[in-house]
Parts: sequence; C-alpha cells; structure tokens
Amino acid sequence: MRRLVRFLLTTVVALFMAVNAASACSPGQPPDGWRDRWIQVNDDGSFSDAGRYHYNDLSGDPIADIGAGRTLQIVREAVLPCGYYESLLFVDCRTAEIVEVLGWPSPVPEGTAVFGDDRRVDEVLAPMGPIDFAALNSVSEVVSAAQSHGIEVNLKAAERILSMRWRNRYDPFNGCKIFYPDSAGANL
Repeated sequence: MRRLVRFLLTTVVALFMAVNAASACSPGQPPDGWRDRWIQVNDDGSFSDAGRYHYNDLSGDPIADIGAGRTLQIVREAVLPCGYYESLLFVDCRTAEIVEVLGWPSPVPEGTAVFGDDRRVDEVLAPMGPIDFAALNSVSEVVSAAQSHGIEVNLKAAERILSMRWRNRYDPFNGCKIFYPDSAGANL
C-alpha cells in the first residue's frame, strides 16, 4: 500500500511539473485592445513592430555599412516568455545574397528552470567573438567562418522574411538601398 501511495504521489508531482513547464512557455491570451501593428522602419534601416503576435517582439538595429558593398544588421526577436533570439544579417549588396548568422545559446545558470533558450550575438561578433564580418568578402566566407566555429547559419533567411505578412515584413536589402543604391541588392 505504501508503495502504491508513493508511486501515485510521485506520478502526480511529475504531472504537475510537466504541466507547469508547458504552461511557463505559453504566451497566453492577448491583452485587451492588442492588435498587430504595421512595421515601423527608420531612415537608418532599424525597424520595430515586425512581430505578428502579442508575444512576439521583432526588431532590428540600425544597419551598419561594413564596406565594399556589404552591410550587417542585428535582428532581435523576443518570443515572450519563451526566449530571446538575436541574429546577424550579413548582406552582400554586390551579389544580392544574404545569410543569417544565429547568436550563441546563452549559458543557463545551474539550478535555473528554463522553458526556452536565449541566443546572443555579442560572443559571435569580434572583438568578443571569433568573427570579424568586415574582414569577410562574401556570404560563402561568412558561412565558412561561422561553421568553423560551430555557429549556426540560415541560408534561407530571405525566404523566411518574404514569407512574413506584408505588414510585418522588413526589407533585408534595405542597407543596400541606403549605402549602395546602384548595387544589385538595392534593386530587389
């Protein structure tokens, strides 16, 4: 009988923990009056309000001109309360190619319950990180450098961005239009 009670208590506690873990990363219902807003794009290429849902905050830093027809932008996405994701959008305006370099997963302090993950770019970018994007001349060089350090890349970033709803879609080639208006990337 004791074994049965102990088994039942253990089962109930395990189920309770599983339900709590699942609900901890659940965004819940939108607040009253919430609506999907149109993306806001600034003259420097930064943007905000690109998230489609009440729990999704998608924004981009000002676009950096890193020379020789290349731009770089940090894109941040908070999926509340599940995780915070940063990536770097490297654009070669000369060839109209882009690659998204994903941030490193952040370490989780011991004993912390985690229901999502965070990815940060500060330890990817030089001088703290291993990649000096200004020293790389092409998307293929960025991909090689990232993969040699075990950093994930997304070669289908343009497809993902183009699949976004019009009101939330940002232009990955906006830096080309700003800094290199005669480039192939500026004409997309």
